Amino acid sequence: SDVGPVTLSDVRRADVTDAHILSFNVPVSAEAQAEAKLLTRPVHRQRIIYELVEYTRALMGELLPPVFEEQVVGSAQVMTVFDLGAGNRAKKRTTNVAGLRVSSGLIKRAGKVRVTRGGKVVFEGPIETLRHFKDDVSTVDAGKECGLSSPDCLFEPGDLVHCIEMQKRVQLA
Repeated sequence: SDVGPVTLSDVRRADVTDAHILSFNVPVSAEAQAEAKLLTRPVHRQRIIYELVEYTRALMGELLPPVFEEQVVGSAQVMTVFDLGAGNRAKKRTTNVAGLRVSSGLIKRAGKVRVTRGGKVVFEGPIETLRHFKDDVSTVDAGKECGLSSPDCLFEPGDLVHCIEMQKRVQLA
């Protein structure tokens, strides 16, 4: 709150306002140190200015809401399409399964897919099934082939399929 050594008043004020106590190259009085320990309000002492700046940025970043960024984890091309009969006869729904060849990264069942055709996004949504041969799998690596279905997506040969995940990252102040 002021210039000079950390005092008992600084510790009490920080406790009331739920603030951090930062000190740069100044002493902390014995009574302030004891009170800080009693109140479990640590005094962060730094002797190098850039370390204080980095620490302060990290504290400020914790106060900001996280940012979610989309990351493409893998890409594949639709080689062929299989129309499977009505799996659920009550809904008379046919399942459109894409036969893919993974060209880069990996396709994760837990991820989302974005399907592009002619450079335009035609579908974005969850993966319903992911199979390598007849086995249900959670991931398929680059260079391998797999079958993928996604609800309400009508694949066509030549479509590009990108597996995307949302990555959470802390904002920097």
